[in-house]
Amino acid sequence: MDIADAGKRADALAFLKKHRTGALATVSQEGSPRVRLVYYASGDAFEIYFMTKKSTRKVDDITRDSRVAFTISSEDVPQALQIEGVASLVEIPAEPDTVLNNLFQTLALNKHFVAPLTKLGDSELLIMKIQPTWIRWGDFAFAEEGLKGVFVEVDV
Repeated sequence: MDIADAGKRADALAFLKKHRTGALATVSQEGSPRVRLVYYASGDAFEIYFMTKKSTRKVDDITRDSRVAFTISSEDVPQALQIEGVASLVEIPAEPDTVLNNLFQTLALNKHFVAPLTKLGDSELLIMKIQPTWIRWGDFAFAEEGLKGVFVEVDV
């Protein structure tokens, strides 16, 4: 990885860690695409952690086909991160690590509203992890002429 690629990788990771919500895409049993907003925390290897309830359609979809897509974007600075990967259930540790603590803090940030998952009934709470298999960073803000330099695939 050259210096320019390392810099873009660092930019992409900083972008991922700066944001708190992203769009998670799965495929239904019938083959229909499904997408929903989730609150997340991330690790240094671009892995994504989110909480959900066991009774949700996203859990049904992931249980059947663990391949997912996830994207984060910003409209004020035109940048986007696309991640494809494999989702899996994470055991909730007795002592949560830094990433899981960040996830809990993310869910508690809004002073006026509670996280949507608290309104999804009494189903069991789960933590899911997306392990990336492909990552693409799109930085339209500092693009050269046309699309040159806009998209960079980040090493997984």
